[in-house]
Amino acid sequence: MLDFIGQLRLRPKSIGLPLAVFLLVLSMVVAVVSYFPKQTAHAAVTDWTTFQGSNSRTGFDAAETTINTSTAPNLNLHWTFSNPGHAQITAQVMEANSMLYWGDWNGVLHASDPATGKDVWKTILATRPGGCSHKPKGVISSVTVATVPINGTPTSVVFVGSGPATLYAVNALTGTIIWQQTLNSDPASFIYTSTSIYQGSIYIGIASTGDCPLVQAGFDRLDASTGQIQNTIQTVPNGCIGASVWGAPAIDEQTGMVYFGTGNVDRKHCTLPMPLEDSLIELNASNFSMVAHWPLPKTEKGQDTDYGSNPTLFQATINGVSHNMVGIVNKNGFYYALDRTNLAAGPLWQVRLTPGGAEAFKNASIVGASYDGTSLYVGGSSTTIGTQQCAGSLDALDPSTGAFRWQDCLTAPVLAPVLGVPGLVVFGSGNTMIVADSSNGHTLYSYQDTLLNGNFWGGAMISNGVLYEGSRSGTLFAFGL
Repeated sequence: MLDFIGQLRLRPKSIGLPLAVFLLVLSMVVAVVSYFPKQTAHAAVTDWTTFQGSNSRTGFDAAETTINTSTAPNLNLHWTFSNPGHAQITAQVMEANSMLYWGDWNGVLHASDPATGKDVWKTILATRPGGCSHKPKGVISSVTVATVPINGTPTSVVFVGSGPATLYAVNALTGTIIWQQTLNSDPASFIYTSTSIYQGSIYIGIASTGDCPLVQAGFDRLDASTGQIQNTIQTVPNGCIGASVWGAPAIDEQTGMVYFGTGNVDRKHCTLPMPLEDSLIELNASNFSMVAHWPLPKTEKGQDTDYGSNPTLFQATINGVSHNMVGIVNKNGFYYALDRTNLAAGPLWQVRLTPGGAEAFKNASIVGASYDGTSLYVGGSSTTIGTQQCAGSLDALDPSTGAFRWQDCLTAPVLAPVLGVPGLVVFGSGNTMIVADSSNGHTLYSYQDTLLNGNFWGGAMISNGVLYEGSRSGTLFAFGL
């Protein structure tokens, strides 16, 4: 809509003045109606505005047709952008307003030109020392871009967490900070989760800087226009610590339910009941009333059995009955699939992807799945496929049973969420980005980042026939035909 208004301004003589005024007023009315408070904002088909593409976190772009099974082998590197100071990029890049939006570990939020990768604007947010490592951490998670009313005016806004557990709303066209809200005063608190926007509110979870030390974690809902906190749920009682919310929430926009996972707790210093430890939680998004939760069975718990990933909403037909499902992987190595209408009953199926353990690099999984309507695609670290020892794997699962449709044995772990477009899956394995045929897992294109710290920890994104991916080397890559 803003682009259309701009065209009217550029061509004032091409139409009559009354008609121009009428169209301008009409476009402004449409903008206000489309993005009035408490309404869900919908992106254009060419935009990718939130982590894994939607609140369902399916990681699938059905509109992409340029990069497909026929053209993927012909991909080429279009450009690279080297971040100053080689600041790590572990966020999924977003596209809106004809710009790319992403953050880095130095706490800098970027809006980049999709044609060159160069900054159109950048805004310095905040960093926090990273727990035991003492290395500063800024923007680790992905942004959400949405149009919301700011002082009554529809405004394109970037929502992102950074540094000292602070959520920012930034003008998407200028980089000006509109509001900021600190969500936890504990100096070890941190935001790893990407944001969700739904019905005029922003949803985000609180964790700690790598469990070192743990904090009293929680989950918040804020007014997207003002930053005012509307609801908060603490995942452990006052005086206790842990149950961090690491992964981005998923929201069922048909039912108004929000889903997220929690991590481990500290039982040495708290004797109170902590039922939300290592749990998948379902809340009513409008008031945070508890709908259901499913804790890990004690027999499947370990020393560090976090849900370090986001839930994915999908459909499955089981024994002839259609189910609205939610799936999520745990660091114990299992992928769990539950019916959203009966979460407390536990999984309808589960499948082991890795041996499980505390280290995502060695034996666990923290990978957000992609769902294309046919299969779930999820990966992890070291595992055995047949008789072959693999440092990592990507797996295609039957959404009705969890059975493997195919498995790729990889030379490095998969740590980033999987992206899907028709016929393809895109993922990182160590310092290699891989584009594979989604029907069989065969690699059609790959690219290796040979720079220092070159590892792909953030999900890929495809927009208008161009594939964008950031690396821990501080490099942003663009691939196309």
